[in-house]
Amino acid sequence: MRKALNLFALACIIASLSVFTGCEDKNYFDPDAGNPKEVRGGSSTLDYSTTQSVELLLNYDVAAGFVSTFDVYTENPLTKEGCLRTDLKPITGGINVAGVSKLNRTIPAYVKDLYVYSSDLFVPQLMKGTIEGGKVVFEQVAIQETKVENENQTTRTIGNGKINKYLTVKDDYYLKNKEGWVGFLQWGILESKYDLKNPIKTVNFPAEILNAINQTFPEKTAAKGDFYKDALVKIESDNKGNGVRVYVSVAHAGCLNNNSLSYFVYQGNKKLEDLTKEERKDLKLINIFQYADVYTSSFNKGKGLKSGKAVQLLYVDDKGTYSETFPVGAQIGFVLHAGGFNESDFNVKKDATKIYSIASWNNNNVKKTIYFGAKDKNGNPYNFFGFEDMILGGDNDCNDVIFNVLTDPIDAIDPPKFIPEEGTVEKTITKKGVLAFEDNWPKKGDYDLNDAVVKYNSTITYIWDAKQEVEDGPMVEYGDATIKQVEDIFSMAHAGATFKNAFSYKVNIASDLVKNVKVDNNSYTPVVDGNGFIIDLCADVKEVVGTDYKVTIEFNTKKVLQAGFDALAAPYNPFIQPTNPKIASENIEVHLPFYPPTERADMNLFGSEADCSDVANEAYYANAENIYYPFAIHLSEVDDFTIPVETRPIDFTYPKYTNWVNKGCGTVDADWYLYPNN
Repeated sequence: MRKALNLFALACIIASLSVFTGCEDKNYFDPDAGNPKEVRGGSSTLDYSTTQSVELLLNYDVAAGFVSTFDVYTENPLTKEGCLRTDLKPITGGINVAGVSKLNRTIPAYVKDLYVYSSDLFVPQLMKGTIEGGKVVFEQVAIQETKVENENQTTRTIGNGKINKYLTVKDDYYLKNKEGWVGFLQWGILESKYDLKNPIKTVNFPAEILNAINQTFPEKTAAKGDFYKDALVKIESDNKGNGVRVYVSVAHAGCLNNNSLSYFVYQGNKKLEDLTKEERKDLKLINIFQYADVYTSSFNKGKGLKSGKAVQLLYVDDKGTYSETFPVGAQIGFVLHAGGFNESDFNVKKDATKIYSIASWNNNNVKKTIYFGAKDKNGNPYNFFGFEDMILGGDNDCNDVIFNVLTDPIDAIDPPKFIPEEGTVEKTITKKGVLAFEDNWPKKGDYDLNDAVVKYNSTITYIWDAKQEVEDGPMVEYGDATIKQVEDIFSMAHAGATFKNAFSYKVNIASDLVKNVKVDNNSYTPVVDGNGFIIDLCADVKEVVGTDYKVTIEFNTKKVLQAGFDALAAPYNPFIQPTNPKIASENIEVHLPFYPPTERADMNLFGSEADCSDVANEAYYANAENIYYPFAIHLSEVDDFTIPVETRPIDFTYPKYTNWVNKGCGTVDADWYLYPNN
């Protein structure tokens, strides 16, 4: 009987192949792989999948182990003013551990372009990429400052796709740095020029330092605590007796405001904040960076200043004499020239707004800086200061530009207060879709796909912990993010059947990785099934239309990596169990095409009637007789589903369905389910 069944199934598949000439081979489901598109062997025609698996190559130029969160959109998620759109939701996202994470995500098959948005420091805010060969290489999208009419502030806007400011600035300009200038602090007039020392040092910021800064000073959150203070450096000691060398580098620049940075030196008995306006007139302003920005994606590498590239500051005494070392007692303050970089002559605009690192020097004593320290894993100190680059308004997170101060000897200054060490990062994303079933399997049925319609909304919580055990191997210092829990809401939306249809789904994750399962907040014991487990939600969809079931799966700590999880997540392996009086079996299961049945299913039904499954190759729920309609279908990332007309095949309600099946192996009109026939 089994041999005859396989021969019949093989004949059916060969017959159907003639209808799909020119289509590439599809892969059968491998239950050990957990992905319904991975190979076991053999060939088939259209797999009726409305999703695609995509590898996200974020291309960040940042220290390995830096942890950032991200959201993925199918459209540009920013408004013209640079704000996050409220009318658009991300289709996926997660946590990226640089150099560690394997970011594969399942998204709708019709999507071609993707945008990645991140609010974290040290990585690009917005990137764009096109899917090619199942991969997306993202490039940074230009965001520029635009003046708002009748307002004394600027807003961030999306550029025309060219990364103008990166393409304008040449890297060797910084390497030579021949255009340092000196001006009077009072007027900011260019008095003379003086060559600063070439950037002879590069400060490498380890991941734990970047993670700690990112977690302490998040975007659009006003800086708090003792770190929100004047940023000034005072030389306290010189244990070598040869003077103190001071270096400054840009650690982060997410300001988009083409800022410049300068400094001034005071050697006297007063504190800088106590200097009168008359005393300030004699101080000279020396420019460090005409363009205080860094590239943050590999695409822009070589087209800007690298994070950590340091310039040596020069000490200037009251006689105007310069030297490479600072004496004990010297005080250094800083000035941010907001939007001060002039692309036309690579210099600093004379009329640029000055923001001082000393609050009492700003109008209305506005405080616009943070000053803090951080320690790496070996206890080595790093000193930083940051600016808010809007003198009026702004979010006062003071992370628009963050600079590092390095002294030689290292203990020449009293370190500022240290920020907390890196900690836990959590990120939630949502997946949604609609499942529609034909319950007459293995008979042909009417293919209206409305016998049982179930909506789902799934919330996945990713987690990364600095103290988590590394499971990726001994050579990897940082581990990947893991899955903390999943909360799924299954809504019984419609039942157009006369049969009684139970609804269940199988999760292809070993049950020993699960801490607990709850259904509607009540403890639930799933049914172990091979390499996973089954959750039975309802005995008859028709009886519970309009009912929502909330299922929470909490995983054992740090056991399920995010790599590969997206293919195992909702809608999992969903199925209905019809009670068909014409079939003498109590174990009928109807799954999505090429998804395997559970161990409870009656295997004798495969290859009978209209079913053309190839059990030997584990290709289940295929069709026969050149029929283009599956017995179940998953519609990815939709909220609403126009219920197909009763007793009419689905293409009557969705005219583009036929093109999707017949042309391009499912690549043409892949968004057919977004266009019902009105």
